[in-house]
Amino acid sequence: MSILDKVKHMLGGGAKTEQLAKQGIDKAEELARRKLGGKHARHIDTAAQKAREMADKINEPDATPPGTTPAPGRATPSGRDDTTPGPGQPGTTPPPYGPG
Repeated sequence: MSILDKVKHMLGGGAKTEQLAKQGIDKAEELARRKLGGKHARHIDTAAQKAREMADKINEPDATPPGTTPAPGRATPSGRDDTTPGPGQPGTTPPPYGPG
């Protein structure tokens, strides 16, 4: 499940989801500014802007943003189900060592 799907689920979906998400972003931005006392303001601005862009896409059907991993069970761009481990990933059997 993508983070966007998790937000939709937590906020109950519907028309108010985007609005509630943006309110949460505003509160998080305000808290970060207060806690950091003006330090890292540029990074806070960037993170808040990216989060708002994602909130704008909440009500779009199946809005998996570019560069993110699809939810488990969905096909990846290679066509492979992302729940299947690839070579060298945990859950795979290593090749035998030594002569056959």
